[in-house]
Amino acid sequence: MMPHLTYHQKIQLIVAGLFGAFCIGLAAYGAHGLHDKLLETGLLATFHKGVSYGMYHALALMEVVVLQTYSKRYCFVGYVWIIGTLLFSGTLFLHTAAGMHEIVFLTPIGGTLLIVGWLLLAVLTAFVPSKAS
Repeated sequence: MMPHLTYHQKIQLIVAGLFGAFCIGLAAYGAHGLHDKLLETGLLATFHKGVSYGMYHALALMEVVVLQTYSKRYCFVGYVWIIGTLLFSGTLFLHTAAGMHEIVFLTPIGGTLLIVGWLLLAVLTAFVPSKAS
């Protein structure tokens, strides 16, 4: 039986599922509907990067939900990754698929938040008490 999820775990797990589904859908659309346009404009690698990083962080977010059963401090990592993924992958999708080139100034902010989330994960883990073996 699955333990009850906290409010934050539930929100983050829902977002992880949505990110995963969205990335799979976009990957399919990029491969079949946008492929020629992305190749022609030289943006295929950029589009792929948005899909890949979105999926990486959907999977990482699921793990952070599990880690929250050990320490609630990991909740913050999840929200930093959500915002970072929206800004990083989201702006890459809008730039490549919708031609919204003026939005890419937000991409490095999203990337920085993704890095901050990984660093937070490391720092928080360093300060979680270890069990004696």
